[in-house]
Amino acid sequence: MKPLYNPLIYIILAFVLGIFMIVFPNYALHYIAIVLGLTLLIPGIIQVIRYIIEHSDKSRRIRRNSTLRFPILAALSILAGIAIICFPATVAKIFIYLLAASLVFAGIYEIVFLSLLHRRIPVGYYILPILILITGILLLLNPLSITKAVLVTIFGWGSIVYGISELIYYIKFRR
Repeated sequence: MKPLYNPLIYIILAFVLGIFMIVFPNYALHYIAIVLGLTLLIPGIIQVIRYIIEHSDKSRRIRRNSTLRFPILAALSILAGIAIICFPATVAKIFIYLLAASLVFAGIYEIVFLSLLHRRIPVGYYILPILILITGILLLLNPLSITKAVLVTIFGWGSIVYGISELIYYIKFRR
């Protein structure tokens, strides 16, 4: 399967995620955990059903020579999806650290991206990635002293700033 990379998709997702987190800070992590559980559960179910259909349609001789084996990863994906859907509060606590780490990595990625361009980049272009990086570091250092709603709102704004900076870079450097 060819990996899908289109910067506009990531920009739109960053905006949508940021707006959702700002508008619904008390419920955002809960629903994001459920969506994450569904993204694990649905493909796992599809893979197991595909295996059952293909396995039941073939004759015994053809099944013996088939390379199709029981999809263990799909079964594990189903179990993980069910666990995440059943315990979204626990996943939300873990997700706070993952959100902060993603801001740190996004800031570092943008700084490295700008520094590797073969052009002279004005210093102003480094401001947004540095702000994203600082926000992520602060959230990693103090996630429990801040209420969850404030933390989610800060990440929402960080996500929107990331979307804006990626949009600027996409427009400016796509040549």
